[in-house]
Amino acid sequence: MSMLLTAQAMKLKVGNPTRKLVLLKLADNANDKGECFPSYQHIADHCEVSRRSVISHIDALIKMGLVEKKSRKNQDGSSSNLYILHLEKGSENISPPSERISPPSERISPPSENGSLPPSENISPITNHSINQSINHIDLSLQTKTPATSPAKKFSFSEIDLAMAKEMFARIQKLNPNHKQPNFEAWANDIRLLGERDGKSHPEIIELFEWANQDRFWQANILSPRKLREKWDVLVLQRNRQAKPRGDNLSMEWNTVEAWENVL
Repeated sequence: MSMLLTAQAMKLKVGNPTRKLVLLKLADNANDKGECFPSYQHIADHCEVSRRSVISHIDALIKMGLVEKKSRKNQDGSSSNLYILHLEKGSENISPPSERISPPSERISPPSENGSLPPSENISPITNHSINQSINHIDLSLQTKTPATSPAKKFSFSEIDLAMAKEMFARIQKLNPNHKQPNFEAWANDIRLLGERDGKSHPEIIELFEWANQDRFWQANILSPRKLREKWDVLVLQRNRQAKPRGDNLSMEWNTVEAWENVL
């Protein structure tokens, strides 16, 4: 897995929330060269969407130049897809106009008798507003915001927050396969709070959790986004202390005759 590619993928605009999840999953599976070969079904299971939807979104990412697909031969003689990510090309890319999703109020009306659309009813350009409205049509687990009027929903978070929560649990589970599955909505809400209240970006959250997850002491203590948030400052200090090179004077052997001659 490549945390750098995951952080890059989070910054990209691809014009569709489900497509963003598919891209994040590819980035999570990729090595440092940007190569991965997950099956369509594997991606669909993790993103909680249909296999057909995954195929459609991968094709769109290929058209945008973010993903390259090649055929890969397996050891048993079968073939599979090899994906190569080119995320440096997509800082401002969005989906092609033909694939944009318009909110219900802006959908195309039937053509007039001469076959043309009224000027006022043409498809509107995609905007943040239209993206947010389109999210209401995907699976509840990927909704960006919980309606304020809905008493059934307790938390509010983005689909990226939820994807990060599931990825955190996957990494914890690698260390302890029997770790109890958490409430992912609660985890996603804590990740949202890290961003909205504490001012931490998604890449910063990923980097610090990745460090804690690999540290022998903290990997047994940072087992949720809430604990990560609680111990954030301590973790940052310790990480920076470990990364800071020691000065020459600290590595010098002090208990020698030569060292004491400068003192006496």
